[in-house]
This record gives sequence, C-alpha cells and structure tokens, in this order.
Amino acid sequence: MLLNLITFIISLINSVLLLRPKLKLELVKDFFKDSIIFSFSDFFLSIYAKISIVLLSFLSDLHTVGIFSAAIKFTNVATLFPNQVRIALLPTLYRIMESQNIKESGDRKRVFRIVLKYMVVLAIPFVISVFLFSAPIMHLIFGEKYNLSIPFVKLFSLFIFFRIIQTPFSLFYIAMHKHKQMVYFQAVVSSSNLILNLCLIPKYSAYGATVATVISEGLLLFGLVFLGKRYLVWDLKDVFLLIYKPILSGCVSFALFYGLLQANMNLFLQIALLLLSYLLLLFLIKGFNKEDKDLFVKVFLKKNM
Repeated sequence: MLLNLITFIISLINSVLLLRPKLKLELVKDFFKDSIIFSFSDFFLSIYAKISIVLLSFLSDLHTVGIFSAAIKFTNVATLFPNQVRIALLPTLYRIMESQNIKESGDRKRVFRIVLKYMVVLAIPFVISVFLFSAPIMHLIFGEKYNLSIPFVKLFSLFIFFRIIQTPFSLFYIAMHKHKQMVYFQAVVSSSNLILNLCLIPKYSAYGATVATVISEGLLLFGLVFLGKRYLVWDLKDVFLLIYKPILSGCVSFALFYGLLQANMNLFLQIALLLLSYLLLLFLIKGFNKEDKDLFVKVFLKKNM
C-alpha cells in the first residue's frame, strides 16, 4: 500500500509538472459528489463476504471462519473480468447515452445486447468449470488442507455467475447517471444480507453464510434488471432471449460432461473439452447470428489487415 501511495504521488507530481493542467475548481464539487457515490457502491459490493466472516467469527469457531474465508477468496476472480470490461466500455457508453444523434441513441439497445450476450457466453463455461473442478483447483491453489471449503466454492459458483451478469446492467446505470439509484438498492441488499446471515449462521454455520451471500447477490441482480426497465434500454423479454441459449448450452454440456469427472484426465484438458462442447452446442442451436458474424469480422479481421 505504501509503495502504491508513493507511486501515485510521484505520478501526480510528474503530471502536473509536465502537462501543467489548467485546474477548474468549480468541477471539484461535482467530482467529490460522484466519487462519494462510487465509493459507497464499491463499499456495498464488497461487504457481503465481510458481513459473513465477521458474524461467523462471533457465532462459530475460527477453523470454520478460515475454511469459509478460503472459499470467499476464490470468488474474487468474479470481479477481475467485469472490472476490465467496465474500464474499456464506459467512455463509449457515456458518449452513446449522452448523444442526441438518432442513430447513436438507437445504438444503446444494440450495445447493451452485445455486452449482455457475451458476458453470459463467457460466464457460463467459467462458472461450470468452477463447480466441476473446484476440488483440483483448490488443491492447486491452497493445498489439501482446505478440502472442507470445496462445497462452499461450488455454491459460490452461482455467486460468480450473478456478479459477472450484473456487469452490463451496472455499466448502463453508470452511463445514464443513475448510479445513485443503484447505490440505494445496493444498500438495501446489503441490509438483507446482514439479516439473512443472522438468521442462517446460528443454525447452518458456514453453509448459512454461503447461502445468504448467494441469495443477496441474486437479489442485487434481480433488482438491477427490474428497476432498470423504466430507462427503456432493456426489457425482460429481451434479456431472456439473450441469455436462454447460452444457459441451455451450458446445462446440456454440464450434463454430458459430468460423467467424465471420474476419468483420469488432465485438468486443463478436461476444461478445454468442456469449453469445446459448450461452443459446439451453442453453434448447433444457433446461439450466434449474422450480427455476431459481422462483429467478429470488425474486431478480428480488420485488426489483422
């Protein structure tokens, strides 16, 4: 932390000396206003696990807390890819949402459909891999002493799915300057998480904490989808049509692949076969269309020209 702070201060000084920016002090008020809102948003998104761990430390033994904490650490991967998507797409979304141009304003739904569809397409094989291969992955990362955390990791695969799928919805809330409404709902969901933990942990210990966390994340996704309908970027039918084919392909590939778990096969080879079967099923049920083909051509072929 100290090294990061020093690096930040040096970078700030260099920026001021080299670029000599003209400061507009009237923007400071708006900057702090938005920064406070975003800080609360990050706070509410990160305290689910903290609430569960704190309550477990009071209501259960330290060994259980350690096992649960190992499972929680595994879920941190759920934020890596969404954060990169958010950083990459926010400037474009701000431009589209604020444009008065009819064509660009019509692109709002199109951009949302693309982001949601591909977040679902990418999330499903990742989540299935976490569920199916949680044991070897946990052994690889933490060792066999954390075997008891494997059932919690399997349950947290659903949490990871909810967190990744939230990305396009939260992106559009921010681009539409509706992040304050999003933060209010995050606060309500965090309160419900606290209540669920208090109800479930005394009886079910770490399993109760895990279920409370997963339910809270599901409520957050549910709220973002339903509360955002009024902004006319998405509707429930549109969301369903975008996600049902990837989910169907994932369920079928999961069912077909489940019997191979006992096979003595390399972990990475199993994951590769799972991904291949998932993509083949997705193509068979026409999960990709002409719009996807045009997008692939723009992204990959033009870069190589």
